[in-house]
Amino acid sequence: MNSSAKFLPLDSNLLAGNQGAGNQGAGNQERRNGWASWGFSVALHLLLLSILWFLTDSIRQPAAEGPRPGLIVIATDSIDPEQQYLTDSKSPEAIAETESQSDSSLTPNQAPESTSELQQAFESLDQKSKTDNTSQSTQGRGLGSSSRMIEDANSMLQSPGTSSSEKAREMTAAELKRLAEEQALVASRLPKGEPTTISIFGSGQLTGRKFVFVIDQSDSMGDGGLGVIDGSKAELSRAVAELHDYHQFQIVGYNIRTTTMLHRKLLNATRKNKEGIAPFLDGMVASGGTEHLDGLMIALGFSPDIIVLMSDGGDPEMNDNQLQQVRRIAGEKTEIHALQFGVGAQKLDPNSKPNFMVKLAEQNRGTYRYIDVAKWQRNKE
Repeated sequence: MNSSAKFLPLDSNLLAGNQGAGNQGAGNQERRNGWASWGFSVALHLLLLSILWFLTDSIRQPAAEGPRPGLIVIATDSIDPEQQYLTDSKSPEAIAETESQSDSSLTPNQAPESTSELQQAFESLDQKSKTDNTSQSTQGRGLGSSSRMIEDANSMLQSPGTSSSEKAREMTAAELKRLAEEQALVASRLPKGEPTTISIFGSGQLTGRKFVFVIDQSDSMGDGGLGVIDGSKAELSRAVAELHDYHQFQIVGYNIRTTTMLHRKLLNATRKNKEGIAPFLDGMVASGGTEHLDGLMIALGFSPDIIVLMSDGGDPEMNDNQLQQVRRIAGEKTEIHALQFGVGAQKLDPNSKPNFMVKLAEQNRGTYRYIDVAKWQRNKE
C-alpha cells in the first residue's frame, strides 16, 4: 500500500504575527530593566548624601565642654566688713578685655595699670586698712590688712594641719646644741676684722685676712742647695707678726709629700701660733723631688685670700692642664704670688716661653719676683 506525505504550506501572516509578538515582549523587558537601574541609582545617591550630611553636621558641632574649675577669693577689710568677690566670671579673657578697654581710655600722660585685678583689690584694701588704722588703732575686728592675710596664708602653707592657736613646739636640748654649733660654724667662716697688708722677701703688697705660705722643700731648697728653708724663718716670722689675732695663716711644705703647721686648717694669728713658726721650719727636712701641684692644692683647700709660692721652679714644671686646674679652683677669691729663688742674675731668653711660676702668678692676679739668693744673703748679713 502506497502512502504519500503531504506538506501544507505555511501561512506567512501567521509567521509575521508570531514574530511581532516576540519583539513586543523584548521591548517591555528592556523598559522594565531601565526603570530598575534608575531606581537603584537614585537610592544609592540618596544614601551617599545622607552619610555626607551626617558627617558634616557632626564636625560642625563643638565638643561638649565639661565643668570648669572655679575660684572665689573673698577679701575682708578689718574696719569695713564689706566683702569683694572675684569669681570665675572674671576669666582671663574678661580681665584682658577690661584692661584693654581701660588702656584705650587712658590719656597720653597716663600709664596703664601693670597689676592684675586681684592684686589691685588687695592693694586697695591694704591702703584703706592702713589709713583707717591711723585714726582707729584701737579697733581690731576682722582679719587685718591684706599683708596680714598673706602672712597668715604663708604660715598655713608652711605648717599644714596646725591652727594659729597652737603653740610652737619647743626644741630639745640636742636640737638647740646642734643649732648653736651650726651658727658658730657659719660665724667662723665670715670675714673678721679689717684686712691687712704684709710683704715677704721684698715682695709687693699682699692684702687679705687669710694667708698661706707654700714652701718647696725639695733637695735644692735645703742647706745643701739654696738654703731657702732655713733662711725663710726670719722672713715668715716677720710677715706673720704683722697679723692680728683675727687674721689667719698656714705654712705648707711639699716635695713628694705635703706637710702643714700643727693642723690641716688655718691657724689664728695668736702669739702662740706665731711663735711656732721657727720650730716648724727647723723640723722641715729638704729631700726628694718636687710636686708643685700637690702643695698648691693643699693651700687652695683652705680658701685663703693670698697664697705665696716659694720655689726654685725646678723640674718637673707644672704643665698647662695643671695651671688651668689651679686657676679654676682659685677663682676670683684667691691671689697666687710666686717667689722664685736662684743663684746669680736671672737669665731671660726673649725667644723662650715664660716658666710656669710666671704663668701661675699672671693667671691668678698675683705678682712674680725672682730672688738672687747670694745677693739676698749678703744683704741679710
